[in-house]
Amino acid sequence: MKNALAPMVAEYLRAVAVAVLTLVASGNFDPRSMAIGSAASLLPLLARGANPNDAGFGRSQKDPTE
Repeated sequence: MKNALAPMVAEYLRAVAVAVLTLVASGNFDPRSMAIGSAASLLPLLARGANPNDAGFGRSQKDPTE
């Protein structure tokens, strides 16, 4: 399970970094905006996880620890 979770966490951290860097580059240093951007960056990962046809992170009938 730990090996299956690592790529998802790495993808989320990349998305958070892009969201925060975009806000900083635009001159917005508001911590609330950064928190909202970080939370919103979770949406694409959740969408990929909910998609059963996604080979990388999608739901499957098989146990990911096998």
